[in-house]
Amino acid sequence: FLGTDPTRNEVEEWVWRKHEELKKSAKRDVDGFPNSVRFSELVEQFRAEEMPMLTKGTQAAYGDTLKPVGQYFGDILGDPLLENIHARHIKAYVSWRRVNRQNGKDTLSNRTLAKDRVVLHRIFAFADRLEYRDGNPVARVKAPKCDPHDPGIFTDDQYEALLRECEQAGPMLHLYALLLGEAGPRAYSQALRIQWDDV
Repeated sequence: FLGTDPTRNEVEEWVWRKHEELKKSAKRDVDGFPNSVRFSELVEQFRAEEMPMLTKGTQAAYGDTLKPVGQYFGDILGDPLLENIHARHIKAYVSWRRVNRQNGKDTLSNRTLAKDRVVLHRIFAFADRLEYRDGNPVARVKAPKCDPHDPGIFTDDQYEALLRECEQAGPMLHLYALLLGEAGPRAYSQALRIQWDDV
């Protein structure tokens, strides 16, 4: 209220909000939950507890996203407490990230921005499950619109050339490439775990 002349109602509302915050903080103390967790602490816990359960490819993709996320929330925002991060900060990150890519000078595609948002959503959902904060601020920020992925499809000649190269490299690689090409399983979570009963 510095520099202002608040009304009685404004003061009462401010006191009520502060009282509710203090009650919530006291309850967290009694229940054994930390009251103040910084963003960097959450990310480290996410890396240790959540990321090992993901496939190697997903872990690598998340790791790529966590670099600019750490730069923005750590260096630019000063590693804020989780309860002080709101939807406007997530929206500001998306705007900043659009023109701040790790390599190159072009602006990022909406597909990459959408991927970053997915990672942030998962991190804050993790914080919500741990009761480090109430709610997920990312849920209030719309995902950037992007075109559906258009995968590169080999021609028959390209596919046969790939199989020949894999065969020269070894029978296991040839079998792996053949399985991926003919059955279309996910490379890590399905193809590498296939059993005879699945055939």
